[in-house]
Amino acid sequence: MFDHAEWGNISVEMYFKKHYDITLQYPQLPCLHVGRIGNRMPMELCTVLGGEHNLLVGKLHPDYLGDVVRKMAMKPDKRCRQIQDFLEDSKSVPRTCLFGKGFEVDTRMIQLNSRILKAPDLKDGHNGTLYPNSYAKNFKVGGAKASINWALWCFCDQGQDKDLNSFAGSFLEVAKSHGLIFENYPVQQQWRQMKDASWYLPDMMRELRHLNLRQPFLLVVLLPAKSEYWNQLKSAAEIEGPGIVSQCMLAPNGPGDIRKDKLNNIILKLVAKLPRSRQHGFEPFAVYLKDPHPLLDRRSGTMVLGADVTHMQSGISIAAAVASCDSYFMNYFGAVRAQSAFVLGATKQRRRLSEERILLLHDMVVDLLTLWKARNNALPEQILYYRDGVSNGQFAPVMKRELNDLKKAFTTFRADYSPHLVIIVGQKRHGTRFFSRDGKAVTSGTVADAGIATPGHPNFYLVAQEARQGTPVPCHYHVLHKSPDLNLNIDEIQILTYQLHHLYSRADKTVSYSSPAYLADHLCERGKTYFVSRVYMDDVSSVLSLSSEDEQRYRDQVDNYVNKFN
Repeated sequence: MFDHAEWGNISVEMYFKKHYDITLQYPQLPCLHVGRIGNRMPMELCTVLGGEHNLLVGKLHPDYLGDVVRKMAMKPDKRCRQIQDFLEDSKSVPRTCLFGKGFEVDTRMIQLNSRILKAPDLKDGHNGTLYPNSYAKNFKVGGAKASINWALWCFCDQGQDKDLNSFAGSFLEVAKSHGLIFENYPVQQQWRQMKDASWYLPDMMRELRHLNLRQPFLLVVLLPAKSEYWNQLKSAAEIEGPGIVSQCMLAPNGPGDIRKDKLNNIILKLVAKLPRSRQHGFEPFAVYLKDPHPLLDRRSGTMVLGADVTHMQSGISIAAAVASCDSYFMNYFGAVRAQSAFVLGATKQRRRLSEERILLLHDMVVDLLTLWKARNNALPEQILYYRDGVSNGQFAPVMKRELNDLKKAFTTFRADYSPHLVIIVGQKRHGTRFFSRDGKAVTSGTVADAGIATPGHPNFYLVAQEARQGTPVPCHYHVLHKSPDLNLNIDEIQILTYQLHHLYSRADKTVSYSSPAYLADHLCERGKTYFVSRVYMDDVSSVLSLSSEDEQRYRDQVDNYVNKFN
């Protein structure tokens, strides 16, 4: 029953009969929430279309998602015309509504003067010159004086031993061409059917313990698809196991699927994953800046931090922070924590599920600074903190708490320790797009601020990536804090930020936002993998419709899971 302005208190069944002349077949069933809160619809009038949605996680099925991406990746000139045609259409809703209220709409796009930053020169581990977006085939690894022990597991349903041996040979050959030497002892093979559901975590742990774990060590795993085995393997090797570095590769049709050109990118990823060991003479690096900004110079004593938060439907969030290991700014330490959606102060009132504050930032930064100090024999003199995923309305509360946590973490080491600090927030989810005057995509390195920047604090838009398809999305950077005695202007922040876009260790491409924030985002996703596979909590629970008694029980359960994980 609900109150209707004309018909008074009326049932849903009677409303649909009177208003739409629809007779409900199942009036006793509850309604579904549709769209905005308060909108309800009888179940029998709702249709779930042909399987394009995964109802458990609310995401498009990968096949449909790929189709959407292809259709949305239109050429810049076409997108520009489409936007312009919509704005100039006299029947378009925004223009019509505003015109009726006495407003005239200027449909011309804003004309801006931008500048193009110079792409940095890159060097590999042997001082060879590299070019952005094309160096995966050519780079040489530096600092890798020791050979690497390894094992190869294969879970593919198809293929033969000769295929696996051929893959192993190709892997060793490509690695050697980049300067990584793997011990060529008999490959430890595991031919298992992925459909063998009896082979789970205990068996996996037992197999891992049997490996010859002389450091540094790598486990290469071939999978027919990214499934629960991937989650179990990563958690077992990295959390429960002895810190085994693993590299998974998809081979739906067996080992023959892995081509040599793909292995070049795999080796690039491996360089950042492999454990560093001064004892074994093994501190590999792949790429560094030839002429970096002074704050990214090897003698500057700068540490780069990145942080992000991701949310699960259960109400639990996973926060992650990463910190550069050394002066190459390609390799990072990481720390990850779970945080409840309930606890903020003594009242234990439920927060928004999209809470963006990192509640345990202090603990993570202390861990990262401890690792940095052990690696570099000193504490950093400057810290560049890149934060992802904060909207304009959350700047004040997020920055107030996180700035305090950072300063508190500094004084944990020394009461007078106060490094220069810059806090920069990067935003990707916005509607701003840039086009050249002829409607084409803008050049990589394009930066714009005058005439478009948000008032109140230094900020700028940066298009760092190449537009390989579609229209590139600029990253909107906001400089929310800078130590007053640090001699660093907005132009320099733009330059060093653009340089960090080129130091993404997982690919040879210039990425769309700063590498530390990008890697923190990856670590958040890995944290979700750890959480689901190790704590065994489904990410499909809902806290939106619980009674107060049920909510209290759920809150206690969430707190228990979070504490167990952390």
